[in-house]
Amino acid sequence: MPQEVAFAHTHVEADITDLDHTDTNAIHDNVSGEISAITLKSTPVSADLIIIEDSAASNAKKRVTIGALGVGGGAPMVFGDYSIATSTTVRYIHPMGQDNGSAHTAELQIEVPRAGTFKNLRVLAGTAGTGAATITYTLRKNASDTALLVAMSNTATAGADTSNTVAVVAGDKISISAAKSTGITSSQLHIHISLELAA
Repeated sequence: MPQEVAFAHTHVEADITDLDHTDTNAIHDNVSGEISAITLKSTPVSADLIIIEDSAASNAKKRVTIGALGVGGGAPMVFGDYSIATSTTVRYIHPMGQDNGSAHTAELQIEVPRAGTFKNLRVLAGTAGTGAATITYTLRKNASDTALLVAMSNTATAGADTSNTVAVVAGDKISISAAKSTGITSSQLHIHISLELAA
């Protein structure tokens, strides 16, 4: 019966090819400039995804939406005035806010910088007014009232609309109006208004 003969088989480094293989589609932890070379999305939306390493799960890689981070549309915008006066004349709240005079009777508009959705309109007064009346603070778009508004008593100090939303595009002009149901004895004071521009 013939006997099997074992042969030694060895390789040297020169026999192995592609030792320095580079995957041009991969992102590496030691290569600069790879992320800056990726196509840019200039206006992220809430549903966009990013990769994280979960510190609560041994840094396992996971995905999250931008919306879960509270960015990509949640940019706050503020308006404010010291007073909205006492007559039934509609007043317009100063963009960015001021606290040393009455709101204007002429509309004060600012231009929306990007497309998105306005939501969560909140009104806070440092001092309640006197005299029974409903004060309605309304987001206006391109000189027209929208559904995003807060109707509150003149004697109240806080109100919010967290239900309605208003879609806008870059270049739309917005303002905040304050309308009274009737004349009042004294106005709410130190009025601060905020809302969010979500993606």
